[in-house]
Amino acid sequence: MAGWATRLLDVNGAFLNGQFQNKEQLYMRVPQGLERFYPEDVLLLLLWTLYDLKQAAMQFWRELQKAFSYMRYKRNKADPCLVYKWVDGYLVIWLSWVDDCLNAGPTSL
Repeated sequence: MAGWATRLLDVNGAFLNGQFQNKEQLYMRVPQGLERFYPEDVLLLLLWTLYDLKQAAMQFWRELQKAFSYMRYKRNKADPCLVYKWVDGYLVIWLSWVDDCLNAGPTSL
């Protein structure tokens, strides 16, 4: 579209430091190479989400949706990963998937 710009964003560290929902508890084995610092057969309680956890991606998405809601973006009913709002008569669109976002809107904004 004429006069529009798009920006592709990769959110670094998107899945780090997310909090688990509903007091969910998740344990992991001691990472390889660190066994000598822990007693045998110990499990570690995760306090924050990590990469490769399904909970991490979902928690990031929830936080992202809260931020969009705070900025008064509306969620598209057909695609929950697309949010939009009108700014000074111009449409601004955000599309998110996993830890990437695409922003599209007029170059004047």
